[in-house]
Amino acid sequence: DDADWFINIWKEENRVPGNDEIPRFLCETKLKPLFAPGDGLEYSNTGYNLLALVVDKLADVPYEDFLMQNIFEPAGMTSTRCCHIRRDGVPFENYARATVFEDGKWVADIDSEGDGYVVAFDGLNGDDYVYTTIFDMFKWDRALREGKVLTLEEQKLMYTPAKLNNGEIAEYDDGGIGYGFGWGVENNPELGLIVSHSGGMPGVITWFERFIDRDKVLVLLNSREPKDVRAYYGFYYAMRAIARGEEPEPIVTIEDITIKDPDKSKWESFCGKYEHPKNFDLIIDEVYMKDGDLWAKAIDDDGDPLEFKFYPIGENKFGRKGGMLEVTFGENCLMIEDFTCKKL
Repeated sequence: DDADWFINIWKEENRVPGNDEIPRFLCETKLKPLFAPGDGLEYSNTGYNLLALVVDKLADVPYEDFLMQNIFEPAGMTSTRCCHIRRDGVPFENYARATVFEDGKWVADIDSEGDGYVVAFDGLNGDDYVYTTIFDMFKWDRALREGKVLTLEEQKLMYTPAKLNNGEIAEYDDGGIGYGFGWGVENNPELGLIVSHSGGMPGVITWFERFIDRDKVLVLLNSREPKDVRAYYGFYYAMRAIARGEEPEPIVTIEDITIKDPDKSKWESFCGKYEHPKNFDLIIDEVYMKDGDLWAKAIDDDGDPLEFKFYPIGENKFGRKGGMLEVTFGENCLMIEDFTCKKL
């Protein structure tokens, strides 16, 4: 996967590249394989784009039409379609605009700092750009259970975790989750087979979880980015707990765990520039005081700058509202998880 290639096409050629250009992308980027086939597992959007292109060629109809004729219509999913709103500029009825919380206000996804991801990828298929509702996702669950689209035998193949060349199940996520054909696969000792998949784009968060042996399904479709990521995760894990018959934990905001009237005597000593750790999603570049609070200038995993306020949540420990990051300050250093960054 290489986001820059698509964004550069969009900016330099003033157009949105189509899914038929995936072979060109693979040739021009000259990206080296991460491992030999079967030696590892790495989720790849480009892999799904390539699969959609194979469907295009073999079915000899546009991918969007293939989905409509072979999946959505047989399953009765009348409010579902695959289309490219930003590329074609044609929103449909009841379209929910994705919104991003940025610089203290809500903005449309195409007006956000992530507009490159929003527009430059809108010509691709296989990994995104299917619009639906929770009610149609319930119909999809029913269609699978009833064998309307895929037989139950075919679904067993879909829910079988891939094995590596060494015979081990390839772990897709923490906790021993395997990966089948498009599904994270969990064998829960109490609930049986559970399959799931997540998704996300600027302003969009999705989760689809099916309890194969318990006839239950959980669908989360969110078209607005949360102000407080901690609170959103509280909601997300609470919904998953309810679906599993467990008591949910209360939703907690960053304000709920912020220390009231904290001792700020050391805060000035935390201010300054810090070294950058390698292979970390969020880099704290500089810490400074503003209006009596501690703030940070940071760099996200795309190399884009951002600023945010620190909330004191422990002794020399701080969190942020826009993410789950927790930072602890030491003697001329700060610590994030297992990383220690020295003050410059």
